[in-house]
Amino acid sequence: MITRADRVKDAIRYFSLVTVILGLLLFFSWVGIHGNIYKYIQALKQQDAIDSGVIVEAEYVGTFQGGKSGDTKHMKYVYYDEINDVYYEGRGELVNYEKVDSYIVRKVKIHIDGRGHSIMVGEQPGVGVYLTLLIIFSIVFIALTIVLVVLYMKWILTSIRLRREPNNNAELSTNSDTTESNKSINNEQSGDIMPKNNEQSGDIMPNVECDSASTIIKKFTLKVHDIDLTEIDNPEIEDLKKAVSVLIKTIETFLVLECNVPVNTFTFI
Repeated sequence: MITRADRVKDAIRYFSLVTVILGLLLFFSWVGIHGNIYKYIQALKQQDAIDSGVIVEAEYVGTFQGGKSGDTKHMKYVYYDEINDVYYEGRGELVNYEKVDSYIVRKVKIHIDGRGHSIMVGEQPGVGVYLTLLIIFSIVFIALTIVLVVLYMKWILTSIRLRREPNNNAELSTNSDTTESNKSINNEQSGDIMPKNNEQSGDIMPNVECDSASTIIKKFTLKVHDIDLTEIDNPEIEDLKKAVSVLIKTIETFLVLECNVPVNTFTFI
């Protein structure tokens, strides 16, 4: 039988797994947003340098680290604007490691904006690309945030519902006690065993019919389903107790009390 505790554990495992996955996606999208914000701002500043229309000659002085295997390098250029007292440096051409020395002190034309931002002539800053990536990461982040909020709202509602659901074991135990009490009352009235419970609810059965000899119906057959069908003629109290205890074990079990003469048109309870 799947108990409330089992359902709670399954719900916790499910929401924990989904939360971890969404948390990782949120983290990567947040990193993407910040990275592309920085690149977009730098691209705007480089575009301003292009729009300024000022072109000067900078000089290669070394390299930036580049390339996956280290066999290529980005040249580093520098330029000092004496008039405005502004120093510029930036990333230049990508060259093979063996040719780096031949590029030292070589001149390269760059755009400058008068505020320390520059870009090589002929190179595009990629404003549109970084803006597109920024929008995509932002949409993904917002969507994941909404999903996470909805997920936690569902978790809260599920927790409330599980707390309000009755404990199955407690219900079955109560039904067992009620069944036994009903049988005892019936025994005192008829002097014999006459089951009164309707299914597992503990409700008292309607008044029984009498045969032509005005004798109360006494003969019943108890059928209990567990692994196979077991039939018990004229069950005693102990038989009923045992049947109820079987019902507690699994949700798929049932018992049927079948009388030999219809009771209010019904032949089984």
